Amino acid sequence: MTEKRVQSRSLSSSAALAKLNDTAQVVRRRGGLKPSEFKRVHEAVVAFAEPRADDVYEAFLRKVSDEAGFQMAILCAIALGRTAIKALKDRVRVDLPFEIKDRKSAWENAVIEQIVHDEMQTTHIRNATESQPQIESVNTETDTARVEHTTHIRTPTDS
Repeated sequence: MTEKRVQSRSLSSSAALAKLNDTAQVVRRRGGLKPSEFKRVHEAVVAFAEPRADDVYEAFLRKVSDEAGFQMAILCAIALGRTAIKALKDRVRVDLPFEIKDRKSAWENAVIEQIVHDEMQTTHIRNATESQPQIESVNTETDTARVEHTTHIRTPTDS
């Protein structure tokens, strides 16, 4: 019996950057996210709240957030997703956050910023630090176009 070995293709740094650039443009032009992209945003926000030290995906998103900001970490989640990030070669995972930081100004946009803000509100995020938000509980209601938001962000100064 012959076994077929399936190799997951690792993105090169330039391919990952191109995908991030394309996704930032499409999200800006579309004015929102597709439902599958909303799921990726939610998964990333939860990952920040409940970090696992041995998770390559979560460590990568935290590094991007530390270097380039939370919005860029969310863009990575939307554009690349968990599987692609985990498949990146170590050197690409190490260098990419710094390359993202260098291109950050071209990719930041009001649509992603609003989505990040809304998702943080929806999932009851409390900003313990700018790069490491924490979730108190999860309560999202989604449809195919939008997320309903009914909560607010509590900062460390709130009692």
